[in-house]
Amino acid sequence: IGVRKFNIVIIKRRRAYYFALLINKKFTTIIKAIFIIKNYVLAFLILSSSIYIAR
Repeated sequence: IGVRKFNIVIIKRRRAYYFALLINKKFTTIIKAIFIIKNYVLAFLILSSSIYIAR
C-alpha cells in the first residue's frame, strides 16, 4: 500500500491496483500520515468511504 503521484496504490501478487485519483492535497496529506503510522485498515476505510460518497 502506498501513495504515488496523487494515486493510492495497493500492490498484490506483482500487480498494482489504482483505486482513486487524489486531487485534494489535504486528503493526500492525511492518507500519507496514516501510512506513516502503519494504520492501513483506517486508510482503506477512508478511501472506500470517500469513493462511496463521491458516487
